[in-house]
Amino acid sequence: MTRFLNDPLLSGTKVLLRIAYRLIFALAVVVTIVGPLGLLFGHVSPEFADMTPERHRSVAIFLLSSGPVLALYGWFLRSLWQIIDTIAAGSPFLAVNADRLTRMAWLALAIKLVGVAEALIMLGHSARPTLFQHGSGSLFMALTLFILARVFRQGAAMREDLEGTV
Repeated sequence: MTRFLNDPLLSGTKVLLRIAYRLIFALAVVVTIVGPLGLLFGHVSPEFADMTPERHRSVAIFLLSSGPVLALYGWFLRSLWQIIDTIAAGSPFLAVNADRLTRMAWLALAIKLVGVAEALIMLGHSARPTLFQHGSGSLFMALTLFILARVFRQGAAMREDLEGTV
């Protein structure tokens, strides 16, 4: 644990992950509960009362796609959190961390695919692109995570071999 406290990158990242995880949870509550209620009972609120049908569809599509994306982001952050815990414990090269990195890569691709699907649907409704439309960065992040997963898998195998010879 002292190793964790002496490493500002690990401790700072852990604090940021806690904040981000809570924000994602709060956003998920708003998107899945408050947002749809606003659309259903929009005539009560002046913000929703003057909404055009096209804008209403855009907001509905955004709300429908945001819930799954927030869940994927939450799962991604949780996996990163677990990896940081193993680094702090002094044993990051574990097969479970390779599995976590692989999962994170697939999650990054899933987030990208949801963003692309949302953008295509929005274009079909002649609406503007939204918050979750990503560039090619998430694709390269996924590839990087797949490669890091292989590095961790190889490191875990080397560690097991070393422990077997000692």
